[in-house]
Amino acid sequence: MLLRTTFLLFFLISCAGAQSTIRGLKDTVGFAISAKQMDAVIALSRSAESEQLAANAAKYGLTTSSRYIAAISPHDDYITAGRVYAHIYPYIKAKRVVIFGVAHYARRRHVRNKLIFDSHAQWHGPYAPVTVSGVREELLSLLPPRDVLISDEMQVEEHSVEALIPWLQFYNREVEIVSILIPGMRFSHMDSLSAKLADAVTQIIHAHDWRLGEDIAFLFSNDGSHYGDQGWGGKNYAPFGVDCEGLAKAMNRDRTLTRETLCGEITSEKAHEFYRRVLAPEDFDVYQITWCGRFAVPFGVNFLAHLANRLDRQPFTGDFLRYDNSVSLGELDLRALGLGLTSPVNLHHWVGYAAVGYR
Repeated sequence: MLLRTTFLLFFLISCAGAQSTIRGLKDTVGFAISAKQMDAVIALSRSAESEQLAANAAKYGLTTSSRYIAAISPHDDYITAGRVYAHIYPYIKAKRVVIFGVAHYARRRHVRNKLIFDSHAQWHGPYAPVTVSGVREELLSLLPPRDVLISDEMQVEEHSVEALIPWLQFYNREVEIVSILIPGMRFSHMDSLSAKLADAVTQIIHAHDWRLGEDIAFLFSNDGSHYGDQGWGGKNYAPFGVDCEGLAKAMNRDRTLTRETLCGEITSEKAHEFYRRVLAPEDFDVYQITWCGRFAVPFGVNFLAHLANRLDRQPFTGDFLRYDNSVSLGELDLRALGLGLTSPVNLHHWVGYAAVGYR
């Protein structure tokens, strides 16, 4: 029998859900919260990126029927990052999408080494509430209890999953989601935990006879380098300086990191290499490169490596779709609709954005 959920687990989920059945909104400025806003975001993003979208379609053989099985997506303000989001979501068409989110506040809460779930029945969407897939309960029944944490409090305070939902819903009004936040952990534990998750997902896929990209897909929430010498809690994140040359050098480093460790044939070795380059070897709380998705991204990529192995298929491959930054992209004309910025955008404070699709 696939589900081995204990009575206690169901009790905890149902009790938590009874208190709050729909997950509310963390950010009502950076992200679209209405259908009118989201329609405008899509139209302006696709118009601004029309040439690059066409170039990627030609390069990777993408058509209106193409589907990505997984993707890396930004989670920053739409007014700047919308042009990068636009390269991913036309090809995420699965009925169910499991989102690996950044756990921004896990360190201050002293949470490590666990997969963080919620217990909400629905999340807010700009067109209608978005249903949480029953895949969540199936995963919780298959994962060791010591490896999971059910925390609505941590999920509610986190914006990195919320940002992706309007894009998913625009292209699929019936989409269902599962949110899993990935806190800090050493790579050895990440490897073990992502393997356990791949085992659980494989069992679920086989039990339902699902097809990757059609019945289930995966998103890895991420922003690239957080760069500059101002507005980062008194820290200087500008190793190349804060002029145009510094911007170019930092972007070149990020593009190289993306291409070499997150694209092409996906292996655990590549996930580990990303982890090694981004985090200090002696302390995973210390950045070497200030990537926001420093745990969610290598966890997701390593999960794909294990999933391919479990499904006895060829390794997944990653298409480099876009990498840019909040300064160079400028603003989409969305302020009149109520969208704006949640942080400064200038040479002293900017964020990089990656878009990678996997098949």
